[in-house]
Amino acid sequence: MATLYNVSDETKNIIKKFRLTTNRIDKLQFLSLKLNDNYELIVDEDTEDNDDDDDWSDDDEEEESISGDITIVRKALPSNQPRFVALAYPYKNKIPLLLIYYKPDTCRNQETRMLYVNCLEYINNTNLVMPNKVIELTDKSDLDAKFIENIL
Repeated sequence: MATLYNVSDETKNIIKKFRLTTNRIDKLQFLSLKLNDNYELIVDEDTEDNDDDDDWSDDDEEEESISGDITIVRKALPSNQPRFVALAYPYKNKIPLLLIYYKPDTCRNQETRMLYVNCLEYINNTNLVMPNKVIELTDKSDLDAKFIENIL
């Protein structure tokens, strides 16, 4: 089957490593993906290293830590470009893997919007991320712990 999209072996390995290492986490982890000009799905360079040593893990309450981590995810999303976010969210002794398709209303380029919609289908058909749930998000300010926990 011919496809418009490409995924490099490097990107596949990063996604695979992310999937395999997030089943033993105690704090939220995410990986942001975007399409480049050649229709290649790549890891967003601005968010690839999101598990740096912040002070979030020193919080007394787990809920505050997760809320702080979600703020980092929200800040990593651009205001006018779509993105995919693979999100490992520790919740009730489980760690579901979510795929967030962020499609902001401020993205007026119809071609870009269509490319991302079709790429979402490609990701699902190829089992690239293998999420437990796919979430469509139009306003990044909606992304918070309560929003995610209502979906789970």
